[in-house]
Amino acid sequence: MAQPGMVSPQPHMHVYDVPRIKWSWLIALGAVMLVLGALAIIFPVVTSVSIDLFLGILLLVGGAGRVVHMFSSRGLGDFLLRLFMALVFLIAGVFLVARPAAGTLTLTLMLGIFFVVQGAANVVGSIVANVRGRGWMLFNGLVSFVLGVLIWTGLPSSAAWAIGLLVGIYLIFDGWALMVLAWEMHSHPEELPRPM
Repeated sequence: MAQPGMVSPQPHMHVYDVPRIKWSWLIALGAVMLVLGALAIIFPVVTSVSIDLFLGILLLVGGAGRVVHMFSSRGLGDFLLRLFMALVFLIAGVFLVARPAAGTLTLTLMLGIFFVVQGAANVVGSIVANVRGRGWMLFNGLVSFVLGVLIWTGLPSSAAWAIGLLVGIYLIFDGWALMVLAWEMHSHPEELPRPM
């Protein structure tokens, strides 16, 4: 019997059924990632500048929110800390929006770091995980790692198109890996790990 305020599970559904239900959502997400990846590869410069401008706008909105939030500070020290954080957000946002070329170079450096770290994490995860389809996870990790290294070796000339192209390649491989993993979950539900 469920406690007051608690939602009781549906009687016909078992906890282990959740992964079998969600596999179709992973397939759909993977397909969307494949399409977005293809568009990013077709239009790499537009994608690079769009990502830069979008991030700049997000930082400006976040900075404005922090300006409003700083007036609820408790004491001068708290106010100054919130003011500093608001200024960091606003200055970074203005920089990315006003100077997209310089912002794209900075983002390209950060993207290189992301791909190397994410690729290494996927490689380790594929070694540790004991699931079908982990070879694709390993392949995805290796591709991400290599893409990160390629970013660093091509700078600064590659900054204009690198973000769009590499994000496109990443989305395609990550989407494909999700789709394969979801299909394996659906095809072999008996091999899904069960909690102890």
